[in-house]
Amino acid sequence: MDDHIKLINIIEQMEKMEQNIENLVYVEGAENTQDAKEFRDFLRELQREMLLTPNARYASNLYELLLLLKRPIGEWGFFNNSFLEDQKIDLNLRILSESTGITKEAHYLLREYESYDELATSPIREFMILCRGDKDNSGDPEAQKRYELFRNYIIDHPLVNMEETQVWVIKNLGNKERYLKIIQDCYQPFQIHRYRFACPHCKWTLEEKVDRQRGNQYYCLSEDCENEFDESMMLSNPIPKEITHRLHPRIQRTTVIPGLKEMELKLMLEKKKLKVLMYPNIERNGDIEIRSKDNHLIYVDVKDYKYPTALGARIISDLKKGLLKTDIIAIPNQKATKGYLKRVRSYLSEQPGLEPIRILSFKDVVKLTVEMSEKDA
Repeated sequence: MDDHIKLINIIEQMEKMEQNIENLVYVEGAENTQDAKEFRDFLRELQREMLLTPNARYASNLYELLLLLKRPIGEWGFFNNSFLEDQKIDLNLRILSESTGITKEAHYLLREYESYDELATSPIREFMILCRGDKDNSGDPEAQKRYELFRNYIIDHPLVNMEETQVWVIKNLGNKERYLKIIQDCYQPFQIHRYRFACPHCKWTLEEKVDRQRGNQYYCLSEDCENEFDESMMLSNPIPKEITHRLHPRIQRTTVIPGLKEMELKLMLEKKKLKVLMYPNIERNGDIEIRSKDNHLIYVDVKDYKYPTALGARIISDLKKGLLKTDIIAIPNQKATKGYLKRVRSYLSEQPGLEPIRILSFKDVVKLTVEMSEKDA
């Protein structure tokens, strides 16, 4: 198992313990739950690996593991530090803080490596299948419009009043019971007193923790969101009391946050007077369709990963599953540095059958399509 996956597994298990410590940490006399058994199996396997790793610090019990988790991972002796550095993972990362549990850095690293394929198991896929229909609805403008309306609504409305959302569905998608059920399945009720503020970037609920040294700390699902935090703006705009539901975290992470990047590229292209369609052919052809002046079509998939090897692994996985929709992969400008693009391309060059795939920054996608459009003119 690659060292970054070992690290992710540890963070994931500790997050489970933070959220459900009463059931995960078995105490004599307490109910011996399946969760507790699984956590003990994880701890035993981790201890075994530590013993088999030369120079690794060994945690003989849970208390010693908690102490180790507060030290920089580069000091553990458990990971191949050169490998982690190659993955752009900071060796100074600590999994636990002194007072707030899982650190922000560990939290965001875990979110990055969580499954990103929302179309595999979520209501998003169910709605897509419904729009495609029992027969091939390829080219059906009404089905395409419904799907685009649905995706845009999800992106624009991470927090909703469910009654108002049901009214919107009936008005815009039709009075169909399955439409109502699918959109209800996208959301979950939440406690407004627990989540007081919304993220200024993705508009989802912010988790709030108190740090004795740094004061209140706010967590969202993406590090990009934190870069947009304006505490004065957040504190003066609490979530309205009439809000009853939020998107499920997985849908927010895998649909809304990437969707914001898709919209960013769409606006960049439209500023160049290019015709853009979102989710072409009910998402069979990628995230964005760009039409040149002679009606030549270019299809683009937007991928938003902080770590280049995470992106590379996703592309390879999509290829093996037959899910790769286009040979142009667009990366947001903020991430698409020369080093990042070089690392992804190098990673992919080691895999057979990936030579035609182009990994481009947003600005290079715009440049490419503008040049093609000018040639067509």
